[in-house]
Amino acid sequence: MSYNRIKYFLLIIILILSSACEREASNVILPEFTHKLSITSFLSPSDTISYVFVSSNQRIYGELNSKESTGILTAFISDGSREIALDTFSTGFIIRHDQMDIKYGTTYKLRVISDIGLSAEATSTVPEKRNLLLKADTSSILEQYPNGPAERV
Repeated sequence: MSYNRIKYFLLIIILILSSACEREASNVILPEFTHKLSITSFLSPSDTISYVFVSSNQRIYGELNSKESTGILTAFISDGSREIALDTFSTGFIIRHDQMDIKYGTTYKLRVISDIGLSAEATSTVPEKRNLLLKADTSSILEQYPNGPAERV
C-alpha cells in the first residue's frame, strides 16, 4: 500500500470511531439528592489547638455545577460531662485545649448543626498513651556508585 492510501485509510477509521450517536434519555428517574454534612478532625492531647473541618456532599446526578449551601454552622464538643461551643475559622472550627482539655482514653462527641436544618455528629475515643519500646536504627553507610550520586543506605 502506498503512503497516501494508508493516510486516507487511517483518516476514515478515525472519523468512524469518533462519530457518536446521541439520544436523550427521557424515562430515567434520578435518585433523590439528600444534602448531608461531613466532619473531619484529628484530636491529639499533644496539640494545643485541634481543627474541625466541615463540608457537605455534592450531587452526582442532575445539576452538577450547583453547590448546596451548608448555611450558618455551629459546632459543639462534649467529653460526656460538659459541652462547649467551638470557635469558627475560615474552613471550620477550632477546639482550644485550654477550654476543653483533650485527654488520653476519653471519648469525645462532636456535634455540628446548621441554621437550614442540617446536622452531623461524630464520636471518637483518644487512644491510651503507650510506650511501644521502639528502637530506631540510626546508622547509615555512604555508598558511591560509578557515574552516579552518593547515597546513604
